[in-house]
Amino acid sequence: AESAKCVACGNRRETVEHYLLFCSRYINQRMKLREKLKKAELIKTFNPMQLSTLLSDPAAIPLTLEYIRETRRFPLHTPE
Repeated sequence: AESAKCVACGNRRETVEHYLLFCSRYINQRMKLREKLKKAELIKTFNPMQLSTLLSDPAAIPLTLEYIRETRRFPLHTPE
């Protein structure tokens, strides 16, 4: 059976929430994402990032995809 452990940090179950908001391996990429979200006024300075914003706000989705690319956790295929 496959392990549900995060392959990046090995500490927790790998869920969407863990990957986007908590995985210790991607702290730097997450900090960049947070700064871009603040600059775009999608989150306030002291508010935490939320899955609902990252995954459903049309202005946040490109920033979330950029985070995914920068972590290199999942291959993203671009149309040829």
